[in-house]
Amino acid sequence: MPSCASLDSQHCQSDRVYLTTDSEEAAVYAALAPWHGHGDVYEVEPDGVLEPEAISEDGTGSYAAPAATVVAVVRRAIGREEAAARMTAFLLRAAIEGPERP
Repeated sequence: MPSCASLDSQHCQSDRVYLTTDSEEAAVYAALAPWHGHGDVYEVEPDGVLEPEAISEDGTGSYAAPAATVVAVVRRAIGREEAAARMTAFLLRAAIEGPERP
């Protein structure tokens, strides 16, 4: 599985941690963790300035920060099957409802 460093710098900065306000989005990313998924979702407090993701990006409230401190564990070991189901539901909703506009 590629690491953050193998992606373009606009979408993945290896010197940042990524945070979201959407628990479903967090679960998908946790499920897609390297080495067979089963990542965890944490409640965190950002350390440093929050940097909003690009406006043109689809999705929800996603941010980057230099670091974050874990406050609580929300869920453990989220499997890839759950990520696939959540992504399928998202794509079906988007196809039916159309893209969200700000």
